[in-house]
Amino acid sequence: MNNNKLFFNKKKILITGVAGFKGSWLALILLNFKATIYGVDKKITKKSLFNLLRLEKKIYFKKLDLNNKNLKIYIKKIKPDIIYHFAANSLVLDSYKAPLQTIKNNIFSTSHLLDCIRKIYQNKKIILIISTSDKVYKPSKKYLKENDTLGGKDIYSVSKACKELISYSFYESFFKNKSNITIATVRAGNVIGPGDYSKNRIVPDLVNFLTKNNNIVL
Repeated sequence: MNNNKLFFNKKKILITGVAGFKGSWLALILLNFKATIYGVDKKITKKSLFNLLRLEKKIYFKKLDLNNKNLKIYIKKIKPDIIYHFAANSLVLDSYKAPLQTIKNNIFSTSHLLDCIRKIYQNKKIILIISTSDKVYKPSKKYLKENDTLGGKDIYSVSKACKELISYSFYESFFKNKSNITIATVRAGNVIGPGDYSKNRIVPDLVNFLTKNNNIVL
């Protein structure tokens, strides 16, 4: 923990999707490590962990769509040391309702962010962490390993797999020989914890049923 505090102390960190569940928790943790937090998101949901923690008053927040051309201007202005890319359509069921929006939010926004890094960071060091999903793999009945085949059969899974492939292609094409740019993807599974107000979430739904004295059907 002390090493983390030392590493993040006074670092300028940009979190995309900062108003989401994971982004809010990350911002809170990094604030405790004395980092300077910049956050972007398209909107802030009224009932959210972001509002509950009053993070808008504790970080430098900007309402911004990652597909907007102003993203490059913003990154160039603040020149963060680390970027955590969490912005995405994060729910599988939503991808069935809005497939094109999911593709835009997951694939295009990641491509735009990577292109901004390519153009801005010529010499300054930057660490870029891109969050994807454990659903990036081609459907299989066996236990999965990180080097298993990427794929998917629904829009959400495929969009997350595309984020992996696009990140890899940018690395091989532009970043491989640049010692100042470090890029990694992380595949998150289902995350549970306080402040998760998303729809169709197991733990929040169970709590809501219990508080309303409704029967829980398994």
